[in-house]
Amino acid sequence: EYAIDRYIFSFKAHFELGQTDYILEKKRAFMEYLKYNNSIQKLGKDYKTSYENFLNLLVCIIEFPFKSYTKNDLYAMLKSFGGLIAESKWLRAKINAL
Repeated sequence: EYAIDRYIFSFKAHFELGQTDYILEKKRAFMEYLKYNNSIQKLGKDYKTSYENFLNLLVCIIEFPFKSYTKNDLYAMLKSFGGLIAESKWLRAKINAL
């Protein structure tokens, strides 16, 4: 659990520093880590899904200027995850700032 939180903090820090290329490059590796790490599988599917949702939405925020979706689409995506998203307040603030 703490290892995942470190990754999430790292993704947030790189985003705040404008190093979005790092996030895009490391997304696949992080998803593989979530998929195959035995200790994380014991944490449960909901916990893992929450972090996958976080990263997917963060990537959508990064790609926002280059894609054809709107801020409302991002809000709808955030809402569709229900409670299964890590750092939802932080993500909402980043969508607001777009």
